[in-house]
Amino acid sequence: MKTHFEVPEDEEQRISDLKSYRILDTPEEDGFNALVKLAAQICASPISQINFVDGERIWSKAGGSPMPKETHRGGSFCNATILQDEWMIVEDAGKDERFSRLPIVQNDPGFRFYAGVNLKSSNGNNLGTICVLDYEPGKLEDWQLEGLMTLASEVQTRLELRRKTFQLELLNSELEEKETLLAEIHHRIKNNLAVISGLLQLEGFNTENADTQKVLQNSHMRIRSMVSIHELLHKSGDYNNVSFAPFIEGLLDNNNRLFKLEKKNIRFNPSIEEVSLSINQAIPAALILNELVTNACKHAFHERDSGKIDIQIHQTKSRVSFRINDNGIGLPEDFELGTQSTIGFTLINILSKQLEAKTTIDVKKGTSFTITFDKD
Repeated sequence: MKTHFEVPEDEEQRISDLKSYRILDTPEEDGFNALVKLAAQICASPISQINFVDGERIWSKAGGSPMPKETHRGGSFCNATILQDEWMIVEDAGKDERFSRLPIVQNDPGFRFYAGVNLKSSNGNNLGTICVLDYEPGKLEDWQLEGLMTLASEVQTRLELRRKTFQLELLNSELEEKETLLAEIHHRIKNNLAVISGLLQLEGFNTENADTQKVLQNSHMRIRSMVSIHELLHKSGDYNNVSFAPFIEGLLDNNNRLFKLEKKNIRFNPSIEEVSLSINQAIPAALILNELVTNACKHAFHERDSGKIDIQIHQTKSRVSFRINDNGIGLPEDFELGTQSTIGFTLINILSKQLEAKTTIDVKKGTSFTITFDKD
């Protein structure tokens, strides 16, 4: 970088660091004004400032009259200070050839004494100074310099807090945009799945083949479960907390209507705790529950004139448990989930592995499936 005044070796990075704090050209703030007043009191000086060294100018965040808000950078006290490691003291500017010809030394206000401590970025670059000035030559005691350095550290802390606050606001804004986009995506998925579900249902009505009707009905129920989850997700807007209670209510209502359970004297006995899952777990869990409840409704009470299906869902700390139990005709004693070839049981097996769930099956009195897994 070519200039008519001396600059640090890392000037480009230094300027980049300064811009990252978004401090330049901002209004006065009470916190910074209080720090310069304290600096003036500690150093017994009439003038104190917090200045930042921009590309071509010195811009003052705090300090005020009689100093202008910004001045040219070349030949200034602050520009000379940032070339030092920590601080710079000029006891008598009138006798210092570096500064004796400065307008603020030769003319009004006629400064003679200057002491400044560098304000550093998190990368260690000098951004500007907290400084004091006097109209008479002077010195700083060690304790005064230490006090000024402590105030510089406080300014740096406030700068870091400012930058982190801005970064957090930016992240929140980006997160809101992504959430809006995700909500739209899930809404479209829900609508598309609902169309597919409706088409399958329509095809089922139009075919007379019983086996085809079963396949279409099963596919319709599975897709309907996914539609329900996406619908709940769209309503809540929280992708990490999809409440399962409304889904279970809808699932039981659908099965009641579809299989005309009241006429068959088959009733549900739900015991549902408030359990919320992330979208990644909610969809496979919903499909598993759909398969288990639907299977019980279709097959458990063949040639029975009554029956009961217990649905228990509860959570202990981060462990979630689903239990579907019926008092129907049961399954063979040697039943093993992993050896089954039907689509329904294959789905349960695959989705349980996806959830890293433990599956327990009891066929002694009817059929009982227990699915247990850890929440994300």
